[in-house]
Amino acid sequence: MKQNYILTTWKNFCKAGVFALALFGASVANAQLSGSYTINSGSATGGTNYANWADFATAINANGVSGAVTVTVLTDITTSTQTVLSFTNASSTKTITIDGNGKVLNYGGSYEAISFTGADYVTIKNLTIKNTNSSTSGAGIRFSSGSDYNTIDNSTIEFTTMTSAGSGAAYIIFSQSQGSPSSATSTSPGRYNTVSNCTMKTSGANAAGPYYGIAVTGNTSTYSSTADNNTFTNNSIQNFYYYGIYNYYTNGNQFIGNDISRSNANSSSAISTSLYGIYSYYTYSTNRSTTYKNNNFHDLPYASASSSSTTNYIAYFYGLYAYYNYGNTSNTNIPFLVEGNTFKNIMVYYYSYT
Repeated sequence: MKQNYILTTWKNFCKAGVFALALFGASVANAQLSGSYTINSGSATGGTNYANWADFATAINANGVSGAVTVTVLTDITTSTQTVLSFTNASSTKTITIDGNGKVLNYGGSYEAISFTGADYVTIKNLTIKNTNSSTSGAGIRFSSGSDYNTIDNSTIEFTTMTSAGSGAAYIIFSQSQGSPSSATSTSPGRYNTVSNCTMKTSGANAAGPYYGIAVTGNTSTYSSTADNNTFTNNSIQNFYYYGIYNYYTNGNQFIGNDISRSNANSSSAISTSLYGIYSYYTYSTNRSTTYKNNNFHDLPYASASSSSTTNYIAYFYGLYAYYNYGNTSNTNIPFLVEGNTFKNIMVYYYSYT
């Protein structure tokens, strides 16, 4: 009888232990992220490691963060799965820093490789994104649904197989519409974001370049009163088809010290016969100037081009096309500032407007 009692007690203890372990495992699986993690395809997802970008995104979107998070990428990753960041509980003290560590995200899926969909306070740095899809609606990174206070720094965005341009393609996009960067809506794609020290280029043979270099489309409802204040500094755009910078329905965005060219295009690389360096339309400035300053435009349509060429040439060049750019009376700064931009080695067959 005593033995039976001991066995029964042990069985009950085991059941309780298994239940406790199950609860413990569930709590680990669903724990909010905080501390240091890695993305390493050489190890399975578990503990503090994620085998790919999608696994990390799934975890942080489902669980959120309870403190500052640092992620170090240890291996190149090849995937057709888009990395969507949509968690909403980050803050100035609960930030997420992803150090690409010089590694490559080879993306062969549709649209953008990394999608900020309402995520805030994320920094991605030292990463190379290679979009290997030849789709004319491809992108490197897109911001939508109020993605605020994010930073992309010292990274490379590259199209490797693009041969023709389509109206949906860009290196960086701020837009609610996936595949249509110029579509403005009543929702802000993102505010107080920074894109700095990045290289944007093509490596495919005779690449036309994406339709836009950087495309920023804001909020049609509040653009005249609510600051966006996104900042784009010291970036290098080395190939594009139609617009170098596209800034539409925005407030207080600043483009400073960017180098914009088609230096990795050639005479066989298609280009729009009407080319825009900067397109600025319906902008406001609530608490800081909409600014285009110290940007350098050169080697258009390609390096060493001839002005008499009629093959992949520029017929009309608009260095800065600015229309309906306003300021608010509460803003004591210059509402619309254009200063120190340079244009050189630009060959135009008919007319150039700068």
